[in-house]
Amino acid sequence: MNLALFIMLLAFFIVLNAISSFEEVRVKPVIDSLEQAFATDVRRQDDAPTMIENPLQSIHEGDTIDRIEALFEAQIRTFEATKSRRTGVMMVELDLKDFSDSIMAVGQKTLTPDNSRNPPRFYFLPTLVSILQSDQYGLTYRMDMLFHTDKNPAVVQNKDPNALRQMINGAGVISQRLEDIGMPQNLISIGMREGKKDKVTLFFRRHIPFSPVEANEEGAQ
Repeated sequence: MNLALFIMLLAFFIVLNAISSFEEVRVKPVIDSLEQAFATDVRRQDDAPTMIENPLQSIHEGDTIDRIEALFEAQIRTFEATKSRRTGVMMVELDLKDFSDSIMAVGQKTLTPDNSRNPPRFYFLPTLVSILQSDQYGLTYRMDMLFHTDKNPAVVQNKDPNALRQMINGAGVISQRLEDIGMPQNLISIGMREGKKDKVTLFFRRHIPFSPVEANEEGAQ
């Protein structure tokens, strides 16, 4: 009996909905009354909410590689990044000028909620160093920098040693700047490689300190 009554009631509402119609003339007074009572536009259709990335928040979330990537996305105009979850290594290739400007900018300070809207040059370097030294698992990361030459570095050394010397000096200045801001010397390395001119490749990876005991054990095996 209950099932029969339920089916009859459902059929009634289906028929009622089928024969009903929408009349704009009768609906308008109802909507106008609602708008007047609640001081809102009932007929307005707002755009869906959007997600705006907060560089400060994203830099402090995720593992070290994620945070480094978030920093570059927020502060570097163009770069190419490749990362491996399995090995924990991230490779970033970018213009040497963009990297140098971010590292060498004067007046840099630690990123905080108060200064997160300042131009990128004010906090890129100290934030990068802080990320590399504060992994959530107690692991430190190192940064290896490879500066590009348009030809094999050995060929450049033979044909134009002055040009190679200038590149090495420029790389040394950047390395010294990193040390001055607090990056340990053993967590930085510089080198040269053949590639796109005026580019630099950065490798971020976990730092594994050298252990003489482990080295002797491996040698014995």
